[in-house]
Amino acid sequence: MQYTRRLGSVISALALSSSLAIADTAPTPTPTPTPAAVEGMTVSNEKIEFMAKQAVASGQQDTPELRAGIRDNLLTTMLLAQEAKKRGLEANVDVLNNLDMARNSILARALIQDELKANPIDDAKLKAKYEEIKPQVANKEVMARHILVKTEDQAKKILAALKKGKKFEDLAKQSLDPGSKEKGGDLGWANPSDYVPEFSSALAKLEKGQTTAAPVKTNYGYHIIQKQDERENTPTFDQLKPQLQRQMESETVEAFVKGIRTKADLK
Repeated sequence: MQYTRRLGSVISALALSSSLAIADTAPTPTPTPTPAAVEGMTVSNEKIEFMAKQAVASGQQDTPELRAGIRDNLLTTMLLAQEAKKRGLEANVDVLNNLDMARNSILARALIQDELKANPIDDAKLKAKYEEIKPQVANKEVMARHILVKTEDQAKKILAALKKGKKFEDLAKQSLDPGSKEKGGDLGWANPSDYVPEFSSALAKLEKGQTTAAPVKTNYGYHIIQKQDERENTPTFDQLKPQLQRQMESETVEAFVKGIRTKADLK
């Protein structure tokens, strides 16, 4: 039985196009297959190397099999392109439009990549950004335990037993929550906002070691809640660095594109 309502991350990880992530240098390259020719056209090592870099940047491992597959795909593409030319498709209006849009798209991505190289996001900028957003991502976690029963009368009897000195963990064995009853009602560390509103509200009013004075009703039944501990839990710089990198690169690109559009005086 779940009692949590998970919240989204405070920071949106804004992803750039995968083509911008192509590394300037790859690991020690895997031997490239011998170039192949198709009716006078050659699949060069440079093309295979370029495609291998893209594959590695997307997470694939650079292997002889990968490069052989790249060469085979390039050969097939070249054969199909030659056949398309023989059929006169090179002059087709739709084809010409697609070629033009593809060329513009490639040039646009190259420009953006060049802009990011010219304005790198170094650790100093990332750390400054981290300090700026740190208060927003800081959060408090609590360790709580509870006993869940079906009726208010049952909950009141448990409260009375606690007041008489009965151990919380022993009384928790009658809880309806199978995930915590065998652990003395322990729910572990969690952000208070992860719980349903009634549970979270009651927990927020408790001091460390304190138990609710009255049963807390939720859609699941009646809870006896005890706050065991609390702590600050703020993500570290290293934990947020990849997200900050993507976010700041995205902001750089957005500002650059906006500047280009402003200069063009688009209507």
